[in-house]
Amino acid sequence: MDAFSNVDSNNRGKRIIDGYTPEPYHMPWIGLLVKDGKARCTAFLVSKNANAKASVWVLSAKHCFNDVLFDEYEDKTINSTSYGLLFGVHDLRFSTQHVIYRTIDELFIYPDEGLKTKDIILIKLDRQIKFNSYINGLCLPDSTEEHTPYEDTPW
Repeated sequence: MDAFSNVDSNNRGKRIIDGYTPEPYHMPWIGLLVKDGKARCTAFLVSKNANAKASVWVLSAKHCFNDVLFDEYEDKTINSTSYGLLFGVHDLRFSTQHVIYRTIDELFIYPDEGLKTKDIILIKLDRQIKFNSYINGLCLPDSTEEHTPYEDTPW
């Protein structure tokens, strides 16, 4: 399957003031959540530790699934033909050999009413993604590390 066959890349525009386009593959953990072929949200491939070679785990924002009524999905599964994730992407206008597409196996939702707080969701992919020079997992800091400035990475 061509991962880009249905992704709408024409909905581009300035959304970040003084933003910049990063160097290609500078952030190899960044992915794109798509629904019905349309770019939906940023996703982050995470790994257990710095020595991990692959992962099935992705973090994103819970509001990216706001059209799915989770009460109806007690088993936390969703229509895998509607949702997917792309990794190894730098520019949505171009497909490359580095792009990997995965569907969602399971969602883990933080128990919280509404979307104003705890807007986080853990996604388990249908199969693992092996790390390479273009795709790698984000290692999250442990609770003892000091907070440092961050970069926002929207599509």
